[in-house]
Amino acid sequence: MAPTSSNPSDPPTTSPTPVPPPENHNHRPALPPPSSKTLKDAPDPTLTDGLATIRPYDLTGVHLRPCARESLLVGIGSGFAAGGIRFILGAKQWRSMSWAVGAFCVTSMGAHAFCRERRRMEKEGMEKIREVMEVKKRMKVEELVRRKREEREAREEEERRRGWRAWVGWK
Repeated sequence: MAPTSSNPSDPPTTSPTPVPPPENHNHRPALPPPSSKTLKDAPDPTLTDGLATIRPYDLTGVHLRPCARESLLVGIGSGFAAGGIRFILGAKQWRSMSWAVGAFCVTSMGAHAFCRERRRMEKEGMEKIREVMEVKKRMKVEELVRRKREEREAREEEERRRGWRAWVGWK
């Protein structure tokens, strides 16, 4: 039964349709369930099988991955410089292009490894800072609790002394 409103001209309210969660681009399809076949009986994967696993996002979203943009830009610059210098110094066109591709590959891989290592060290540093902040917070809370306890004990002691003094001169 739909809830009724005080105004009869209002349309009946219905529950909204659920919105599906956004697509997770990092999700890879699960492997098929293991079968009774052994690895010897399984067919070898082909190039077509490998290319079928590549999605458009894998190619269009490369710049969004950590360290990829920086390392590719460094690789492009070093490849252009190495190939251009080899060509200017008199190497043949194909030879200088080979140098450019080689310099791009080596420099990109090195820059990516360096960037990943730097990110790992930064992450470890942030973890240490987080741990220190938690310890400081805990110590601050303990200090506050200790201080309040001392104030309460001092107040109780003062009330005890004051209570006996009131009766000292009474007859």
